[in-house]
Parts: sequence; structure tokens; C-alpha cells
Amino acid sequence: MSEQTFEITLERTQGYQFSVDSHQPGVAPWLVDETPPLGEGHGPNPARMLAAAIGHCLSASALFCLGKARVQVSVDVTGGQARGSPPGASHAEADRRG
Repeated sequence: MSEQTFEITLERTQGYQFSVDSHQPGVAPWLVDETPPLGEGHGPNPARMLAAAIGHCLSASALFCLGKARVQVSVDVTGGQARGSPPGASHAEADRRG
């Protein structure tokens, strides 16, 4: 198995808002921001980005397995986050529709 490395650059634009550059040709930088009261909610917060990454990973795995059967897959991801909670207090659930 070959190792693939990549670079992500975050540049603070204001408050808790960052511009994220994935250094991928044709992919524009996007904004990540905390929800109020910390941020202004001008982009998805890190918890939502993580939920999207987990949902995509699960979907891609399911598509790989179901690809030959030509089954369409759609995934809903529900997450929770509590500020000031001890480690492990956040949770995420995935529900495959299709």
C-alpha cells in the first residue's frame, strides 16, 4: 500500500473564521467558522466538517461494496457537540438510505 500525503492550509480571516485551501486544482478555498456566540456561522463549523468526512467515508465504502449491484446510496449523518464536555462526549450516527 502506498502512502499519500497532502497539505491543507488554514488562514484566519477574522474572529473564528478561516479560509481553507486544499491545494487541489479546480477546488476553490472554502470558509470554516464557528457558530454563534463564538463565530458568525459564515461557513460550516469543524464538527459539521468532521460529520461530512465521516459520512463521505461511510458512503464511499458502501458504494465500493454495492457498486456491482448498481444500488444507489444516500447517507444522513446526525452529530452532537457540547462545548466544555469531557473527551468522548460528542457523538455521531449514520443512517443509510437507499
